[in-house]
Formats: sequence, C-alpha cells, structure tokens
Amino acid sequence: MENKIDLQYSPDMEYKYFLYDPEGDGMTFYKSIEDRDKAAEEAIDHMLDDGTWSEYVDNILSGEVTHRATMVDKQVPDGKIDPETHEDESGTYWPGDIDYMCKYKMLPLKDGE
Repeated sequence: MENKIDLQYSPDMEYKYFLYDPEGDGMTFYKSIEDRDKAAEEAIDHMLDDGTWSEYVDNILSGEVTHRATMVDKQVPDGKIDPETHEDESGTYWPGDIDYMCKYKMLPLKDGE
C-alpha cells in the first residue's frame, strides 16, 4: 500500500512547506520537506504527456512559508450604525453590511496559526 502524502490548502506552523503546481492543485502545504518533495516529484512526472513536457513544468515551485497576510487593526462599530448615514456613534462610516473593518500586514508565522 502506498503512503498518502499529508497536505492542506492553508499554511500554519505545522504545515509550512509549500509546493506550487500550476497544473495540479495550485498551492499546497506540507508538514515535512520529504512530503513536499515527494509531491513535487509527482507533479513533475504529471507534466510529461505522450513524451512531451508541458510548457508549465518550470513553473513548479517549492519552499518554506515564513510570513503570511494577517489581520491587524481590527475595528468594530462604536455602538449602533445609523441605517441612513451608515455611521456608528463616533461618526465612522460603515459601508454595506459588515461586522468589522481591518487592515492586513505580512507577519511571521507563529504558533497557533
């Protein structure tokens, strides 16, 4: 029986080794370098069709995630939002039907992510 490669589609501290396969699953993340490298070999093998290499074979990439876009400066409405002006009690404009506003910043991966 063949060992199944353990992967997921989002990085975290446990799954920080990545493979990008443009003709496969796109971006995938692995617990170990060995699993990632095995998946890379399989991805390369799949790029050979009828003795001809896909033009995308050299776009297969692998590496280790160090940072990811992370929510920062989360803001929730100050009191109720006026349905006519879409402003909260402090005068901040709240577009559409949203529960919070925030920014994103590249931050290092850390435990618990």
